[in-house]
Amino acid sequence: MGAGSAKCEVRSAGGRDAGIRSLGLRTSHVALLFTWMLLASPVHAQIPTNLPDTTQTDSARADSLRKDATDRLLAADALALRRVPVLPLLGGEGPRAAGGRIDLDRRAIAWRTAQNVADLLSEVPGVYVWRGGWFGRSAYANYRGRGATAIDWVIDGVPYLPMGTDSVGVDPSLFALAQIDRVEIERWPGGLRVLLYTAQHEWLAPRSRVGIATGDDKLTRYQGSVEYRWKQGLGLSGAAEYFDAPTSTGLNTDARVSSGVFKAQFVPRADRGVQVQYLTQATDRNRFVTEGDTIGAGLKGTRTELQARAFLRRGSEASHFQADVIYARSRWSGDSADQTMSAEGLILGLRRPRWRVGSTTWIRDRWTPLTVRGEAGYVPFDRVSLNAEANHEWHDGDRTSDWVGLQGALALPLGFGADAALRRGHRVIAPTLATDTAQDLDEVELRGHWQSSLLTLEGGWSRTGSFAPYRFQPYLKVDSLRALGRTQWVELGATFTPRPWLRLGGWYSDPQGAAPDGLPPTHSVVTGEIRSRFLRKYPSGIFELRLAATMETWGHGIIGTDGAGTPIPLRGATFFRMGIAMKLGGFQFYWDRSNTQGTQLTYVPGFKLPNLGQTFGMRWEFTN
Repeated sequence: MGAGSAKCEVRSAGGRDAGIRSLGLRTSHVALLFTWMLLASPVHAQIPTNLPDTTQTDSARADSLRKDATDRLLAADALALRRVPVLPLLGGEGPRAAGGRIDLDRRAIAWRTAQNVADLLSEVPGVYVWRGGWFGRSAYANYRGRGATAIDWVIDGVPYLPMGTDSVGVDPSLFALAQIDRVEIERWPGGLRVLLYTAQHEWLAPRSRVGIATGDDKLTRYQGSVEYRWKQGLGLSGAAEYFDAPTSTGLNTDARVSSGVFKAQFVPRADRGVQVQYLTQATDRNRFVTEGDTIGAGLKGTRTELQARAFLRRGSEASHFQADVIYARSRWSGDSADQTMSAEGLILGLRRPRWRVGSTTWIRDRWTPLTVRGEAGYVPFDRVSLNAEANHEWHDGDRTSDWVGLQGALALPLGFGADAALRRGHRVIAPTLATDTAQDLDEVELRGHWQSSLLTLEGGWSRTGSFAPYRFQPYLKVDSLRALGRTQWVELGATFTPRPWLRLGGWYSDPQGAAPDGLPPTHSVVTGEIRSRFLRKYPSGIFELRLAATMETWGHGIIGTDGAGTPIPLRGATFFRMGIAMKLGGFQFYWDRSNTQGTQLTYVPGFKLPNLGQTFGMRWEFTN
């Protein structure tokens, strides 16, 4: 992020007029949204006292009206302090090795100017996002040269498997960030596991959120959610988003994504409950055409996820046995032939204050009929934490996957610490492809770090085994990614916090020797942040402000090979991005500007980003 160059800030008058028109919302949209907001969340308005009551002989006294409104307001505010039990999260159970995961909660996500989940992955060292143009286009993430299968996705404890047009990878840009309440990124030397959690409302007071956003080239986004809980245990909630990104850097490259999450639950006590959840995602993305050449595939279809879950727990939060039974049904309907997959899952866990053991079993009707996973976590004493897992999968065609993983962390005196991770075995990385065979897993990682009140330093070394990655489906000119041999990686990171409101940080990643296809060498991200709650003037903390700037830079590399097997060069580049977020009570405003230097370079050859592209929006959150 940074100021744009002078030559890129000069625009014609016509361009300015078009930009001004693109930032305006039509009156009908505003009226409709305002009406919806009033219906979704009652507002405690001022009661008029000087108007006659034409429906009664005697008008009500003003002081009685004020007393009635005050009583109702106090009763409603009391509900905001009454917590009710919710379903426990699945997949993130501890104890776990410290440093093995990056956790982002609801507040952390809301304060970032990220437009989608792919933006959040940019914070992970070793991740290179294939940005396919303006927002609304594909934005797959490549981690350490692993290609389309680099990331395993899980939503509310249920694996989210590739389906439809792309039977190998999952495009994270299609997930609506406003519908995600928590993100956990589990790091392994040769892969990531990303766990996404939708909201669980744990207060008796109803909660609703409304958001609108716009940007260059008439980009628009509408968001809304409503959540209710009753003291008997019943809960109902719904969230929806409509995102429209018209053509920006290509020819007729419009993209529209509509998504929703709807759930009903009954949790009468903290030790039992049931939930039915329905997720839907409808995508209409045109082909990416530039100068008469189609370089990006289109996508049109709808994916739905139905989840039904029941859980039972015996014991307390820190010491219990828990069993979860899940039924899941996934369906894709669109460009390719319709696909449906059903699964039944059983998750068991035994927890004690310093250890936990658990198992997960999935039975599916296609691709991977059986998955069995065992896991354990142990904290023998406060300075040591360990977790391990063992996996077995049986796929169609009598193919199998078997691997084990181990993570550990050691906290040393004077702020020093060390982490380690390894995985061994073999795995079929694309079971939906009948021709895919198991590849060996042989990876190890060592990290050391030192932390003080002002400075945190981190350095890591890892080695990944030979691997044959799959390309990302939407990028038509990149025909394949070349197989890579055993690779060593060096990563460095630092965070400097001279003041509580000022933070500077960044990471650097570089494969030793020949860089794998699909990501550049000498890749780094640097972020600066000013964040203040102005506690001297606003002791309540009702007002907050965040200013952030990011610089991402890399050297020359190879993005992949074309149909003739010729390597496609990726030029080294530097991109700046900046954002502002302001919060006043339940109201939040944000502004985000990408490619502030107006560079003509790209993340993926051919997919240009708009110069000085900007978006801004507002969100309101209401209770009672």
